[in-house]
Amino acid sequence: MAKVALTPMQKRYAWHARMERMIKRHISRRDPEAEYSTQTELAHDLGITRTTLSNIFSGRQLPTLTMLARICVACNISADEVGQLVIALGEIE
Repeated sequence: MAKVALTPMQKRYAWHARMERMIKRHISRRDPEAEYSTQTELAHDLGITRTTLSNIFSGRQLPTLTMLARICVACNISADEVGQLVIALGEIE
C-alpha cells in the first residue's frame, strides 16, 4: 500500500494533536499527580496568556522552539518525547 503524503495543514494538525495528548495528561483537575489543574495555571507559569496556550493546543498558533521547550520542561516531558515533537515541528515549518 502506497504511503499518502500529508498536506502542510494536515501535518500541522497532526503535530498539534500529538502535542496536546502529551501535555493534557499533565493538566487535570481530577488527577492529584498532575502538575497543573488548569491551562490557566500552566500559562501563568510559562508567562503567557491562557488564550495563547489555548491557541497552541488548538492548532491556531505554532509555538517557538523556546516556548515548546518551556512547555515540555514545565510538564516534565521526557527528552525523547521533546525530540519527537521538535522533529515533527521541523517537518511542518
